[in-house]
Amino acid sequence: MTKKKGLLIILCIFGLSALVFSQCVGTRSNGGDSTATGLPSSRSASNGSDSTEGGQVIKVAVAMDSREYDLFSRMAKRFSEMHEGIDIQIENVSQLEAYEKWKKAAQLGEAPDLMLLDNDWVQEFAALGFLQPVGEFFSTDQQNARIAKLMNQVKWNGYIWGVPKDVDPYILVWNKKTATENKLSRAPETGDELLAWNKQLMKPEDGRYGLYFDPQDPYAFIAAASSLTSGWLGKEEVWTNDAEAQKRLENFLAPQEETWAGKAFPKNYPLPSATWSPWELLAKGQIAAMITTVSEYKQRAADSNLGMASIPVLVANDQKTVWLKGRSFTVSSRSPHTKLLMDWIKELTTPESEIAFWTDAQMLPAQIPAYSLVPLKGDEQIKSFDWLISQGRVLPIASETSKSLSALQKELVKLWKTENTVKTLMEHTDKSWKLEDRKP
Repeated sequence: MTKKKGLLIILCIFGLSALVFSQCVGTRSNGGDSTATGLPSSRSASNGSDSTEGGQVIKVAVAMDSREYDLFSRMAKRFSEMHEGIDIQIENVSQLEAYEKWKKAAQLGEAPDLMLLDNDWVQEFAALGFLQPVGEFFSTDQQNARIAKLMNQVKWNGYIWGVPKDVDPYILVWNKKTATENKLSRAPETGDELLAWNKQLMKPEDGRYGLYFDPQDPYAFIAAASSLTSGWLGKEEVWTNDAEAQKRLENFLAPQEETWAGKAFPKNYPLPSATWSPWELLAKGQIAAMITTVSEYKQRAADSNLGMASIPVLVANDQKTVWLKGRSFTVSSRSPHTKLLMDWIKELTTPESEIAFWTDAQMLPAQIPAYSLVPLKGDEQIKSFDWLISQGRVLPIASETSKSLSALQKELVKLWKTENTVKTLMEHTDKSWKLEDRKP
């Protein structure tokens, strides 16, 4: 009887141990390895869950404003609902940190499956082995349906590395009332007129500013510099006349200073913030004009007193200085979801989808057929958009362009902090760009 009781006790202990072990394993499989998406910049598209048991997690990286991001998130959710077992996790970062963040992630082998890259970054990422070629998924007709200048930016070494999504021309927005009050009948059209506007209107001590650009935006600086000095318009070097270009840039950035001291520049060009909004000041007439993009203008310029103009040229009838910035969807070379991602990219870049991005975020489409669709077709400035794109130019195509842009951005920050001079910025820019090695 004692032996039977002992055997029974042993069996009970064994059964309880198995039960406890199974509960532990079940808890681990349900709660392990989930990715938190509670941050404002991240979102999961699979009905709020952080992981898909037995499914596929697709990580996406974008740099979008809130309106575009909301639309993109809805598109991601719709795609995940149509494909069972797909969990799309989106990280939305600021434009200022995107390049460094995504490049570092790719170097560490942790790149997101899908990245919305600036076109000027695509060749570098491709050359470093961070991307998969995507040309095999598109017919010649599908490629020809996209703006050729944008397609050329995503080609390298005989392959296509990205699918263009949008294009955003740089423009000049000016306050008509402020111009009239200062006896200026129109927006500046030449580099000399840009200098004259700043000389007359740049008075930050009175809370008034001339022609403003965000000193953190290298594209905006390039737009201004090409108008004033023909910078980036040459075939072999950034500046065609260093001494003259330096003087004109100094006069534009700090018209109050006879010789460059640098102290006026940060006062003339404050960084945008919650307490210093360029668009609010432009609407009030405290900023006379601003270099910005079509998307920013269409989103913010509800005031009919604000006019849109092209970036001034160096001299009358000179080379056009319309600069185009675009973005493309790219697939990480480490992603195992290429076919699925390409199916989604095709949905995201149909003419109808690109019109949705125009409607919600005012991003002009990369596909030519989209321009014949409403509401873009009926926009009162559609002819201006067509002219800007047809006349627009892109930065020299090379795998080093993204590095050069990043270096220029850092030089501008140093200039704003009075840690360098215009002369130093120009010298470093010349060394960084090496236009003679690039395809115009």
